[in-house]
Amino acid sequence: MQPGTIEKFISYYLENKKFQEEIERAKKEFFNSPKDGIVISVNEKYEPYFMEWLVFDFRLKNGKSLVEDYYDRNPRKRPLYEMQVYRDLQDNVYGMVEVQKVYPGKGLDLLMLHTGQKYHVHEHSATFDLKKNNVIFARIAKIGDYYELAGANSFIIPVHMDSRTKKHLIEKNKKFTPKDAAEFIKEDKGLEPLPDVENIGKIKADFDYLLDDFGIGGMLSAGLVQKWLKEIDFKRKDLPLIDIIVGLTERWPVEDQMDNLLNLVTALANQSPQRKLKGKSPQEMLEKHSHEFGSKGFESSIRRIGGEWPNYANKATSCLKDFKMPKALDYYEKTFKTLLKEESTGRYIFSVFANAGVCYLHFGSEYMARKLLDISLELNQNYAFGKKILKEMDSKKGTEQLALAIRFALERARTKELKIFWKKAKNFSDAKLRRAYYDISLADYEAMWKNDPAKKYYDFLKQLEIDFSGV
Repeated sequence: MQPGTIEKFISYYLENKKFQEEIERAKKEFFNSPKDGIVISVNEKYEPYFMEWLVFDFRLKNGKSLVEDYYDRNPRKRPLYEMQVYRDLQDNVYGMVEVQKVYPGKGLDLLMLHTGQKYHVHEHSATFDLKKNNVIFARIAKIGDYYELAGANSFIIPVHMDSRTKKHLIEKNKKFTPKDAAEFIKEDKGLEPLPDVENIGKIKADFDYLLDDFGIGGMLSAGLVQKWLKEIDFKRKDLPLIDIIVGLTERWPVEDQMDNLLNLVTALANQSPQRKLKGKSPQEMLEKHSHEFGSKGFESSIRRIGGEWPNYANKATSCLKDFKMPKALDYYEKTFKTLLKEESTGRYIFSVFANAGVCYLHFGSEYMARKLLDISLELNQNYAFGKKILKEMDSKKGTEQLALAIRFALERARTKELKIFWKKAKNFSDAKLRRAYYDISLADYEAMWKNDPAKKYYDFLKQLEIDFSGV
């Protein structure tokens, strides 16, 4: 499920005056208020559960849930393939689930206790918070071909279920809703407390210590991450800080490290000014608007975290090794496009730029090759391979190889301009051909570079100011 799927439609009901009476009725029903009473505001700790209940469990006067009504109504006239997710979401089950197995970064095996049904759900962030035998409230829905968690963030219930207890709990006709989860919060049944994250100085100190533990303390700091939040307009709905930081590590963090990172990133982000909040921190915004009620209070637990770019990069490298240059270049372009989309990076990202530059050398494109190799060395001035390729380019052997690639390209030229140029340049020396071809193709390559995926990704990456030279 794509980020924002729930938010895209819940705003339709919360901001539409004709549903105002229905929403007020929902508040009274959820909080067991008298029909003639008024719910002035919703306490922030109950709001996510109310919003989830409103979306999936509350019934409008027409007898439909909001997600059913939105699918049938399709008020924004979206195509059916975009609306299918709302049809899928109608088939869901809510209740207490036991975590039976965790696949870090990938998914969870869950047991729905009141039905005895087992599910494998696709999930990322929760896999770093949950452990085997944890019990939580959760909503499971089948989106397309696989199951996902589709509700508000939950909490760990401090119970342990043996096999006899699990059998006793099975009651397939029983219906749970987020109202049950809210009751746990009201009664404070030993739920795991949130960590104390008030002291920003301590958060930053702990963050820097963890970065050192990851072996990347020389590449970035808590202060730099705060600068990202303040100055960079991240396009992803969920901040990609985890992706960026984990991407810089030599090895995937162990479970305790990952738990610590998630907690510290959350704490740092909540306490830091952010560009998307016009210089305010989420904590300041929460305090300012804590009395308000609206769609911004709901946050789905489903976030699609970036991670496809290494697949493209690996395919590109494989093609490069096999001298399949057109395919390699195509995969490198996909790599940079995906990196920009995911707003992520990797420990050896400078090598991706260099390898893409090598591809262009095989097509005789000195301009593009130099741009990419220069970026590679700008990111890591100690990168030996990048230095070697640039040195070879400036040697006599490099001129011979470039001239050979240029002749190969010109023999297959299709434009009238290049065909005319080739007739004149057939008998040029290697050095003269290299200079002449560079000059005649310069304007085209300059225009090409402005819109190149590698250039666009580099413009994003340089904002991060990561020091890759310590790799």
